[in-house]
Amino acid sequence: MNRKKLKIYFASPLFTDMERDYNKNVVDKIRFLFPNAVDVYLPQENEAINDKTGYADSQMIAIADTKELLDADLVIAVL
Repeated sequence: MNRKKLKIYFASPLFTDMERDYNKNVVDKIRFLFPNAVDVYLPQENEAINDKTGYADSQMIAIADTKELLDADLVIAVL
């Protein structure tokens, strides 16, 4: 049986190195534990909106992240 991967949006602060490291560690663990079952979107990994050599304004970031959020089956939020 070919199942669709569960799409997860991982919502978390990403303003400090510690926050980005924490996010990466948690998402890496999820991906390791469920390699064939989940597709995790971690906003800090989206190079199109995070590459500091390029340009992404707040509207571009909101559009990119909102699309991923609406496509997600599940949201994990770190509050």
